[in-house]
Amino acid sequence: MPRGDHWPNWRERLIAGQQEAPSGCHEWQRSRNNKGYGVIYFDGKLHLAHRAAWLAHYSEWPPEGLVVDHICNNPACVRIEHLRLLTNGDNIRRAYPRGDEKTERRRAQNNEAKARYRARLQMKRGGSNTVV
Repeated sequence: MPRGDHWPNWRERLIAGQQEAPSGCHEWQRSRNNKGYGVIYFDGKLHLAHRAAWLAHYSEWPPEGLVVDHICNNPACVRIEHLRLLTNGDNIRRAYPRGDEKTERRRAQNNEAKARYRARLQMKRGGSNTVV
């Protein structure tokens, strides 16, 4: 039997793997990926726990072109009331202005690097060294 399938019913593992947090989230207590999202193994592969929670509740995967978004901004949360469907573009736009310190520092560094790149490109093309 493949590793992780020692409980025949993955829904039981999904329920057993969560714990209610003071924030009201049902946080995944088992394995997580490097971005903090819970993962659960069934059907021969790893699935994101919040997507598995969606499948368990609605008996179908999210439609193609849509992603499961955390309203609570907690990637470990699997509480169905904290999940909704969005297009990937809407999800990215919603995530962009969150503005925690780490994100803002990365964003500033990225903007500086892009400005330096544009300036070098402009110089190579023989233009002025001012960045527009």
